Amino acid sequence: MKRAATIWMIGLMAVGLSPLSGLRGQGLTQHLREVFPGSPSASSPHMGATAAVPPEARVFLFLSTECPLCRNYTRTLNELYTEFSGKIRFYGVIPGRTDSAATIIAWGRQYNIHFALYQDPYLTVSHRLKATVTPQAIVLDKHGNVVYSGLIDDWVVDLGVQRAHISHHYLEDALSALEKGSLPALEKTEPVGCFINAF
Repeated sequence: MKRAATIWMIGLMAVGLSPLSGLRGQGLTQHLREVFPGSPSASSPHMGATAAVPPEARVFLFLSTECPLCRNYTRTLNELYTEFSGKIRFYGVIPGRTDSAATIIAWGRQYNIHFALYQDPYLTVSHRLKATVTPQAIVLDKHGNVVYSGLIDDWVVDLGVQRAHISHHYLEDALSALEKGSLPALEKTEPVGCFINAF
């Protein structure tokens, strides 16, 4: 299994350099502008490298360090990243301004998050992609079209209520379809989780 990727951050005071090991990362808003031309900036203009993002599918994973469901799904998301990385870009998005960069980095290390984490302090990305809760997965094809939005799988029925067995792997199915050059059979499910707010 791949070791944890560099955790990249953007925020009011953050620049394009990760606090970890001095490695460079590109701001999430820069990626968003390339997916959605004309999208407003959510952060400082100093966002590091400006190389164009390759034309490939992307999945935005909206997460919260305080949401138990997000913690429970970290293993599943790491496994999906291991399976699809190199073919599909993964972005972990932490909405709001509650967490400091240090808190997010510590959370990523604690749960050995393999994919990059970004902060979305003013919910620019969250609103643009219409994310409402954490955890929520939103998948874009290489043209920037949303082709799936919602649950990771059907394990969670409601907050505090889980199925004994998972029968539908919505996110994995969506990514597999894109990998094969097809569109996901299911475009939307209703996500269950902790509501996103600006705090």
